[in-house]
Amino acid sequence: MSLINKVLRDLDNRLPASGDSPDVSLSNDVRVVKQMRRYSTSRLFFLFLMLCLTGAFAWWITMNLTMNDQSSIEPSMKVESSVIQSVDHAAIQQSNSSQVVTEPANAQQQTGESETVKEPHQKTEVEAVTSVESVAIAPQTTENPVEAPVQNEKKLSSPLQLEQEGMQALREGRINTGLSQLNEALKLNPRLLMGRISLARQLEHMGRRNEAESILTDGLMLLPNSPLLFLELSRLHYRANNVNMAFNLLTTIINSGTENPDVHGFYAQLLKDKKSWDLAINHYKIALQRKNFVIDWRIGLADSLAQLGNIDAAKAEFNTALRYSNASFRQRQYIQSRLGELM
Repeated sequence: MSLINKVLRDLDNRLPASGDSPDVSLSNDVRVVKQMRRYSTSRLFFLFLMLCLTGAFAWWITMNLTMNDQSSIEPSMKVESSVIQSVDHAAIQQSNSSQVVTEPANAQQQTGESETVKEPHQKTEVEAVTSVESVAIAPQTTENPVEAPVQNEKKLSSPLQLEQEGMQALREGRINTGLSQLNEALKLNPRLLMGRISLARQLEHMGRRNEAESILTDGLMLLPNSPLLFLELSRLHYRANNVNMAFNLLTTIINSGTENPDVHGFYAQLLKDKKSWDLAINHYKIALQRKNFVIDWRIGLADSLAQLGNIDAAKAEFNTALRYSNASFRQRQYIQSRLGELM
């Protein structure tokens, strides 16, 4: 626009001095002005077109970058989803396999075991392999197979835990399981006292007296000052009519100074059988001082007193035994019969 104004000013300056026709000079100036306006319009149109092309190019670049970002995100999302599906599939397989393992084990524990089997049943290698194969086969899939993690082996129980479980199994009548657990416990810790005694009692009950005696004798080699082992071995010989052996075993532990009431009570019974009334009375009294609720000891004391002619003391002991709430019908009958004899 400044150029146009300059041209007009030049035209005004030339008009008074020029001898040309005003119409001709005016037409030339108008032509120049039109050319300048056409040039300015073309220039503006070109600038507008360049701006449009620049904007379109920028939009195209932005769209391409956005599409590339989306295409790069989609494969990663697919990979993550496939990994999640694989992990879920593996977890399902593991839970199914663990259920298959635990259910047969629970079923086996609930199955009754025979009390007449002499040796604890142990699986052969073929049975063990078969049982493992029956639970180790997991369902297979053809799509994205994932190997199930290996199940951890069952933790070994401690000797004390095996002892407690074995004794509980014997109380519940699961003889084979109890014997197997007690044997295993003694292998791990031969100094387990109650487990050894429970095992010996069960073996004797099953008619395997020699094995029971060996179990107790081995225990005495490890625990030579155990009153309970001496007592149990003495009772074993007494039930086998080896009265002298039973008496000698108890004499040994009595001379060591034990105060165990069960040892003194059983020793008093052996003395009573030998008609050693005075000694029997002494040991019955020692036993009753520590366990005064054992009716058989009270009856033995009364009988021994009666044999020595101490009738009043014998009656007093019999009457005391009658007041015991845990007296059986057989014991009450015997006491009343003896009281009738002493009248």
